[in-house]
Amino acid sequence: HLDSIVQGGNFDGAAGGIAGIAAVAALRAAGITPRRDVEVLALRCEEAVWFGLGLIGSRCMLARLPQGALELRHARTGKTLAESIALAGGDPEQLQQGKPLRDPAGIGAYLEIHIEQAPQLIEAGMPVAICLANPGNLRVDDAWIDVMVYIYEVIISNGGGG
Repeated sequence: HLDSIVQGGNFDGAAGGIAGIAAVAALRAAGITPRRDVEVLALRCEEAVWFGLGLIGSRCMLARLPQGALELRHARTGKTLAESIALAGGDPEQLQQGKPLRDPAGIGAYLEIHIEQAPQLIEAGMPVAICLANPGNLRVDDAWIDVMVYIYEVIISNGGGG
């Protein structure tokens, strides 16, 4: 995804898209032809910063927006998600009708490069790891702020983070 969050670190967001392009370039340079097409996606609005709803880009791609999501308002501009999509050249009407932008049956696998900037890898002495699952986010008004402050304090006190 191309977006990040406040204090997301130097490598949050666009680094995954760049890594995807680099991976495809490496396949080509090595003369490797995968058995299936490989595509690099640059999704937007995956973080829940602006509309209070996460994974908007991927939800739009698969027509999985929750009811009323297109009416959510941007935190800064006040424009609805539908207006924002139209301004970026998208078709909110297609999304309103529940038509996916991509046929899910045509997707064989999905891989996201994620730059983990919490201290777990440093503490484990590992430069890289493979994640087999992705925990969901829980955002509950005031509680979310408390959780974020706690996580920030833990990262700072352990000397990690980005």
